[in-house]
Amino acid sequence: MISPILIAVLVMEDIVTPGFVALCMLLGVGLMYWIPIRRWYRYWGATDAEIEQAMLGDAEVPSATYKTTLAVTVDAPTADIWPWLVQMGYRRGGLYSYDWLDRLFGFLDAPSAEHVLPEFQRLEVGDVIPVSRGPSSRRLAVAGADGSRQPSGVVQLRLS
Repeated sequence: MISPILIAVLVMEDIVTPGFVALCMLLGVGLMYWIPIRRWYRYWGATDAEIEQAMLGDAEVPSATYKTTLAVTVDAPTADIWPWLVQMGYRRGGLYSYDWLDRLFGFLDAPSAEHVLPEFQRLEVGDVIPVSRGPSSRRLAVAGADGSRQPSGVVQLRLS
């Protein structure tokens, strides 16, 4: 790797222009993202077994050009987690993320729920869950939901 001091000397000698240095740095950051960081992020939190196993929605897109598996392990029974999952969404229970970031980037206009909301406990195939505010907001269409019989409490969603 070229040291910053060497780059500064080369720039001072007009051998390398500041634009060239900026381009090289941008290329370096791009390669760092594309190779190690992107691979790590595409499977964030997932075990090798989770990455390899078939998922509920795999049959929906048999020749997908991009695959990702993100996971969070919660040490609690499905019955304790399911009520929180089915109420996620804009003007529902929220996204359970960092509320200040959700508001900063325009996803939500209120904090996430701190208790289970009875009015959002039914989730049916075909329901549409808004993920952010605004007329062109992203929405998730429920393609399958089973929190009572699946040991992991599976919700299959399609982005629309």
